[in-house]
Amino acid sequence: MTTPVFVDHLTSALERQVGHKLYEAPGGRLRLTPVGRQLVDMAVSLFDRLRRFQEELLAGASGGALSIATQEATLRYLLPSVVQRMMQEHPDVRLRIVSRGVPEVLEMVRSGEADLGIVSQVPVDGGLAFHAWKSFDAYLLVPLGHPLLRLGKPAFTDLLTRENVMRYPLIVPERGDPAHSRVAQALERLGLPFNVAFELGTTDALKHYVRLGLGIAVTSGICLTQEDQGRLEAIVIPPEFRGRTTYGVVLRRDKYLSAPLRLFARIAELSLAGAGRGGGYGGAAEEVTRAGFRSASRRAVSRSAKWNR
Repeated sequence: MTTPVFVDHLTSALERQVGHKLYEAPGGRLRLTPVGRQLVDMAVSLFDRLRRFQEELLAGASGGALSIATQEATLRYLLPSVVQRMMQEHPDVRLRIVSRGVPEVLEMVRSGEADLGIVSQVPVDGGLAFHAWKSFDAYLLVPLGHPLLRLGKPAFTDLLTRENVMRYPLIVPERGDPAHSRVAQALERLGLPFNVAFELGTTDALKHYVRLGLGIAVTSGICLTQEDQGRLEAIVIPPEFRGRTTYGVVLRRDKYLSAPLRLFARIAELSLAGAGRGGGYGGAAEEVTRAGFRSASRRAVSRSAKWNR
């Protein structure tokens, strides 16, 4: 039976072995020291590799499981073709895909709850690595018949007046979504107010409310489809306004590249060059060098390009 005394004894022995304090208790509250946190991260990585190795032994090299955490837009618009091929070519691989906000995705990857995360590019800490996937232009979505379109489809720069910003408030992603802060920062750089009508949690909801005429919105081209043409107007935002969004994969730097993860990367033509150093078969990770999710996003990129015409 594990008792507090036994745990304290083991911790003290580990501290002597490492040569550093692993926790401290200021004000009676326990917390890990920096060395303690590093040790926990190392243990998570070790158990992750052991678990994946055991799964591969049980299921065979082509089986196993893969857990993916991602944003709603990526799950909705870019992953379906990859998942479809994965299921067709490797039906014995069990997929678990969950939709979460970016902070939750990063935490799931960091803790080992998810094998990989797929998010729009954000700063990540030293224990994680971001592998770029595909970039999309940003667009201003305007409902058909809107006063901004009375003289035809305008250039984005022609709309950047204080009068327009105040008269036509924005529908924006909810606070905490990277797109929310990007829009706010862009308007601040231009000296324009961040005039918000309301916030929404998904890109599909955002497009729906624009079509209803309840506001205008800025969104990534990742979410534009054939069905949207003729239902709303999309005005491309030039690159100099820093609206372009890059999506990519987040992994732990010490991530063990299991067979299902390598299969997923091959199907998606995803480059994981440099990932998993220090682990894997033979002590070195296998590198999958591709152009970056080309097959998964070719149709989405084509759809996005049509809006620029």
